[in-house]
Amino acid sequence: MANIKVQLLNMYSPILNKFYLFSILLLFAACQNKSKIQLTPGGIDLANVNVIADGNSYMEGYGVKKPSCEILMKLEPFASSSSTMVNFAVGGQSTTQMLADQSSQVYPAFKPDVVNILLNQEGGNDIYYGKTSNEALANTKAYCRKAKKYAINNNLELYVIIYSLIPRNQPSEKGSLNSFNIAMQDYNRLILADTSGDWDKIVNLQDTILFSSYTAGGYHADQIHPGDKGQAAIAELTKAKVVSLKKRN
Repeated sequence: MANIKVQLLNMYSPILNKFYLFSILLLFAACQNKSKIQLTPGGIDLANVNVIADGNSYMEGYGVKKPSCEILMKLEPFASSSSTMVNFAVGGQSTTQMLADQSSQVYPAFKPDVVNILLNQEGGNDIYYGKTSNEALANTKAYCRKAKKYAINNNLELYVIIYSLIPRNQPSEKGSLNSFNIAMQDYNRLILADTSGDWDKIVNLQDTILFSSYTAGGYHADQIHPGDKGQAAIAELTKAKVVSLKKRN
């Protein structure tokens, strides 16, 4: 009986060895596939994304549990990947202030050999402090251009995402509530019509019904800032834009 077992083992051992080798190769391939996540054909590698958030109190997360950028990192595929995030947003900050500390604060947060995603949620405070919609647009374009130029000069993979503005139930420092919101609507029209390539994607907050009115569910009680539901919606809209990015050649 023992001899029969030995004969059978000798007979099937080459097959078993091949089976084990095949299993190991399949496991290795699975690990390799997991290390690179692409949800869009030709899209960026989402397994190792470095998110740099900048902007005003909306991105900072005024009055909420978590801002949209933090919620974003809890969503898949980012939650189970090696992705990182840093948030430089400050309440009351305008793009003018963001431009002033961009090179000393934002650029050092860029990382080599990963996909850098720069989220810029501003424009509204520029108008609030007295700039026209065209001046706010110029500021946004300057911020995005500078970031992209730095990335090119330093051989970094960078994609820039900006945000449209939502109405605020407050007057600006220089005008009425109505004129303020009209100027922000005009800013939205300008960025959506822009084809310069200064940014890669626009998160259009008008794509969610939550900001269709002050009582639609997206606003904080102050009717100025996004509330918790609004921030969660912004995170989902941002994710959709990130996963749709196409890798540059």
